[in-house]
Amino acid sequence: GTVDKIIERCTNESAPDNNFVDTFLLTYRTFITPSVLLEKLFNRYNLEEPENKDDVIAQNQFLEARRIIRLRVGNIIKRWLSHHFHDFYDNDAILNRLKEIVESSYGYNDN
Repeated sequence: GTVDKIIERCTNESAPDNNFVDTFLLTYRTFITPSVLLEKLFNRYNLEEPENKDDVIAQNQFLEARRIIRLRVGNIIKRWLSHHFHDFYDNDAILNRLKEIVESSYGYNDN
């Protein structure tokens, strides 16, 4: 599948598959860079709301799905940092981008 579809599968709101995520984190470097992966995870985290906001039931379902997807994205980043820290070692660009993402997503700033 495409990288975006693989990211969707890794962050599926229905059923997490940690074996799939672990395999992906071991092999993704053969087809994308760590920087591209980080951006794709950030894009998935920022899933856009549906245009029809009048349908309250659909809106509530979307908000719940997005909440779960965001947790899954956070868990993937945690696994990535814990088990594949070498992708971040001596890579100031990706570390700075991760910091920017955290600050923009969570309003956190250590300055």
